[in-house]
Amino acid sequence: MTDKTEIIEVSNAAIMLPPSRIIERARAIHEIMKEAMKDGVDYGVIPGCGSKPSLLKPGAEKLLMVFQVAPKVTVTDLCTPPDVYRYRVIVSLVSQGGVYLGDGVGEATSLEHKWHDKKDGTIVNAPDVCNTILKMAKKRALVDAVLTVLGASDIFTQDIEDNAPAPGKAPASAKKDDKPKDGDALTTGQLAWLEKNAGLVWTAEEIEKWLSAHKVLSYAELTYGDARDLHKQLVTAFEDKTKPRE
Repeated sequence: MTDKTEIIEVSNAAIMLPPSRIIERARAIHEIMKEAMKDGVDYGVIPGCGSKPSLLKPGAEKLLMVFQVAPKVTVTDLCTPPDVYRYRVIVSLVSQGGVYLGDGVGEATSLEHKWHDKKDGTIVNAPDVCNTILKMAKKRALVDAVLTVLGASDIFTQDIEDNAPAPGKAPASAKKDDKPKDGDALTTGQLAWLEKNAGLVWTAEEIEKWLSAHKVLSYAELTYGDARDLHKQLVTAFEDKTKPRE
């Protein structure tokens, strides 16, 4: 591993790194992993989630320290109390000289299945876990930033520890009934798609009318089935608008 007094620099210049520098950086990360990081603390292979080790928050912080890079955190509050708590976090990495190096993005929401009651699917004590959800979003963004900026994605993966099967349970791939049901909360992917694309097809008034007909105020309150139906209607409307006129 590099000498303790040596600082491994992340280039601030907007130029292409030579292959030797890329290899040197990858080798340094491997050595840090071997000599200064602990399996199960800084990284770990999650059962049922493949063989690639997942970078954990302590390991990400250790790499930032070695490379002398500081994180700057920006939080966007997307909560719709009292039931839905959702945060999007951007972690920007900055060099010692104050030069911006890149971003990592992470999001967490109480709509994730881990916060749902196993019997009826309702969100369990959402206000009580809002701080945990915020910290989870921050952690995801931090790990994403470290992997992206330091080029460590070939060594580590991220976030799969959040989706690991619970102790004593089979991996998700082994479950037969793992698909969301109509009454389940909509997925994060559905929510992101609707927020990005609905306004490109329908007017704000049309969207508000549709939501009102389903007795909700926002997409986040929709069920999985309702969100799926809305998706189909938007796709059909888009196809009608873009269909060549004879």
